[in-house]
Amino acid sequence: HRQIPATGVNHLQHDCVRATGQGLAHIGQAHFRLGQFPEAEKAFLAASAGQDRELAADALYNTGNALFEQGRYLDSISAYDRALEIRADDEDAIVNRDLAQRRYEELIE
Repeated sequence: HRQIPATGVNHLQHDCVRATGQGLAHIGQAHFRLGQFPEAEKAFLAASAGQDRELAADALYNTGNALFEQGRYLDSISAYDRALEIRADDEDAIVNRDLAQRRYEELIE
């Protein structure tokens, strides 16, 4: 078996990542489960950029979760707000946004 040079692996990964918004969302979920929150944030943000509004709402919600886990509460509030602009009745986004707001307020007290 021939080993692929590291640059080849990176190139292959890059090609796979460009494939679909849904694929990016799955990559974000994998990073999130592994506790790799900055990487999850990047993948979810990329997934939110497509034309699929439902996928964008989900990806922005998950971006908020990744930001929250990093202690970036104001940024997470912004991500939840963007998700709610697309899907105003998303109860999970509303609850998580409120939690992030409370955490932020605790920090500044």
